[in-house]
Formats: sequence, C-alpha cells, structure tokens
Amino acid sequence: MLDGSSGITLDSGRTWRKLALQGRGWDYAAMDWSTRNPQTIYAMQHESGGKCWLSTDGGESWKFLHEEPSLANGAEFGLGVVDARSLVRWRGANGIERSADLGATWVKVSDEAPTSHVMVASSGVCYWLSRKGLLVSKDQGRTWKVQGSPVDAAWGPYLGRNENHFVAAGNAGLIETTDGGRTWRHVTPLPKELTESLLPGWFLNLAFEPKHDVFYASRMGKPTYKYQRHH
Repeated sequence: MLDGSSGITLDSGRTWRKLALQGRGWDYAAMDWSTRNPQTIYAMQHESGGKCWLSTDGGESWKFLHEEPSLANGAEFGLGVVDARSLVRWRGANGIERSADLGATWVKVSDEAPTSHVMVASSGVCYWLSRKGLLVSKDQGRTWKVQGSPVDAAWGPYLGRNENHFVAAGNAGLIETTDGGRTWRHVTPLPKELTESLLPGWFLNLAFEPKHDVFYASRMGKPTYKYQRHH
C-alpha cells in the first residue's frame, strides 16, 4: 500500500498480518517466496526521494538500505529478491546489479534494462520484463539472457501454469506467452476506467490466477475488475 500499512497472508487469505509502516507506505516491493515463511522483503518507499528499505523479519521492522535521488520517482528503478540473502536491482543506465549480502555490497551483472519494477523468481529461475524480450537468469541473478521476442509491457511477468506460461500487461492491455516468450499474443484490453487519465497506468495493480484462468485489475479510487476466459 502506498498510503497506509501493507499486509501479508500465508494461508490463502484466511488470516492477515499487518506489516510495520515506514513513512506513507510503498510504491512496490519484492519478497523471498522461496520459503514457506518468507522473511526478506525489499521495497521502495513512496514519495521518499528514492529511498529503499529492507526487512529480514517478514515486515516486522525495516532497515534503510540505499537512496536513489536521481530516480526519485521510481520510473527507472526495479528490484528483486532471489533468496533470503540475495537481492537484485535495476538502476536505469547502470543496468542490473546483484548483492549476495542483503545489500551491503553490489556488483553489476548485466547491461540490460528491465521495464518492470519487480523481478519475479520461481523454482530458482529469475524473470524480468524488457523491451528486448523476457530477461531470464538461471544462476540466481548472476547472469542474464534475453529469451524470446520483444515485448511491450511494464507490468509482470506473472507466473502461469508452467515454466513457459507468463502473463504481462502494457499499452495494449493484457498479453501472454505459452512458449517462454518466443511469441506473445493479446488477451484483452484493460478496462478504460483504469487507464484513461493524464498519466495512464498510475497506481495500476494487476494479478493473474492461472488455475482458473482469472485476471484481476484495480487502481486507486476505482473498482476492481475480473476477467475470466472460458475454454
């Protein structure tokens, strides 16, 4: 939540626990989902001049990590959590950097520039969107390769039914690939009420539930929309 406390659920929404509030809240964050009880969270604080924070106790407390004043609005910054101690970040023209010690030191690992703010990790493989195509790392973020064809998207990738299925969103709306990024196809445009403004996409949130093939879209001050395909 960019205004107010965020929450976490580890039992499919049955119970929720509030995360400690830091400032107004968060623009976006990444979490270590490789464990059943995730503790590591890496987040960019909302309207803070580019401050990023780290939690190693599941959001019970926060430690200031670094500040990106030249990227204060977060437009050319992204972050990710590989595992409990390994982080990655994208800093505009600086490319992708990696830390193996929870942000104490960083090493540049790629010149590639992602387009999405949050890196996604699953089964030891890391994924990031870029204009060149899906960026993939199979060695915990140490090296990155472009996989597949160029894609116009900035939200995602959202994990699908298998390692070749991903969903993303961009100017054309929701798109997906079922062949690991080699080809992308249009699914549906986003609801007009969520995208028409002077700054399209501000405060837009998306989710994909692959088991039942359901897409969700919401935006601050607007309704939540659900789109389900029927096969």
